[in-house]
Amino acid sequence: MKFEFIIYLFILIFSSFLSSCIGNAGKDNITCDEKKCAINGHCRMVNDKAYCVCDLGYVSTDENKCIKPEDVKEAYLFVTGETRTIIEKDDGKTQRGLQRAYLKEDGYIKDIRLKLNWSNNEDDNSKTWSEAKEYCEGLSLNGQTARLPTKKELLTLVDLKFYPTINPSFDYVLGESYWTSIDFIEKDSEKVYLINFLSGLITFSKKSDVNKVLCVSSSVDLSLRKPKHLSWIDENKKLPWRAASSYCDSFNEGIDRGWALPNINELYTLLDSKDLDKLNYWSSTFHSSNDGIDKIKTLNMENRTSNITDSSFELNVLCVSGGELSVYEDGAYGSIILSDSYIIPNVGTTFFIDIRSEDKRDLGFPIGAGFHVVFEYDNEDDFISDINKVLYENKKAHIILISETDKKSKAAAILLSKEGFRHVEYIVGGTKKWKLLDLLWNLD
Repeated sequence: MKFEFIIYLFILIFSSFLSSCIGNAGKDNITCDEKKCAINGHCRMVNDKAYCVCDLGYVSTDENKCIKPEDVKEAYLFVTGETRTIIEKDDGKTQRGLQRAYLKEDGYIKDIRLKLNWSNNEDDNSKTWSEAKEYCEGLSLNGQTARLPTKKELLTLVDLKFYPTINPSFDYVLGESYWTSIDFIEKDSEKVYLINFLSGLITFSKKSDVNKVLCVSSSVDLSLRKPKHLSWIDENKKLPWRAASSYCDSFNEGIDRGWALPNINELYTLLDSKDLDKLNYWSSTFHSSNDGIDKIKTLNMENRTSNITDSSFELNVLCVSGGELSVYEDGAYGSIILSDSYIIPNVGTTFFIDIRSEDKRDLGFPIGAGFHVVFEYDNEDDFISDINKVLYENKKAHIILISETDKKSKAAAILLSKEGFRHVEYIVGGTKKWKLLDLLWNLD
């Protein structure tokens, strides 16, 4: 049985590796007839992919939840949306940042977290920069005079889990370049920065060129809002991408102190820095892989644009710690709906915990659920204590809980989230659903 378990474990690791290489390929090839959306939400097809969006008056903080706007807290730093992963502690694994939250209104979309109002109408089409500026200044959004967005404002819309790289609540945005109000490198008044929603990158163009336009209004100055508690290490290191990631991890000294290669959104917080050298810097955000060559999103501080770079090149390294690290709100948790193609989580980055009783565990457990912490309703303190021991009190760790159905695992997820654990999920249907789908099971 132990030999069989080793074979199963090898299959698990190999399938996890394959999944990280191909990313989301084929994952979204379903129709709206098959897509299940949250209460107060509905499905929308974009580029032959089915996405869930919230109804008018409700806000989406992820694809499985539509809530009232008053329940959403402010934030600055968002997840990039990239879920593909090829190494430990890349952006797809760590998921640093909070989810965006949009409220769709008649003719505009409100960013609840940042208090920005975005145009959402068919007239947002191709214009020169001067035409775009005049067009925006003639609009009123949520009772406020509109304008062209800054570079940082427009970047907050880039969400890499979508194609184009923007939430499908925006009905008319295409995978093209959109004007900002910011002059190129603050010196060349004939050129302006753009955000490209095909690649999600910062580019630039002459003002006389024709590009797309999105308008914004706001009662707050986004430039005055800073991400929470970001700390940086810059020791003028120049390394290939994988070595750069390992270098940042070395500052953790065997304990997760949060040091990692920054994702592209974390790097963008440095765009206005006057202290940073004018060099090219790695992010932890994967872009694509072609012919065995991995491409990574990078920041060019010479011209303050972003690029796509071969991971074997040597670029400069910044390491980051802190910030808004959770994919969930304070006191919130997530759920996982199993399918027969479910990829068992990588044991190195996820704590997959079986919380059933000893006698149930003795009858077998899901492959990958290598941790066992019993949860009882009348003994919550011991459960929290045991979880802290397993996780070395790391409340930012990714935790997946499984019980026989999902009654206990959901209760345990609620408890952990209230105790400050920031990335807790439970498996809907529990081990009964797991076995029904004939997923890998250890009988030893």
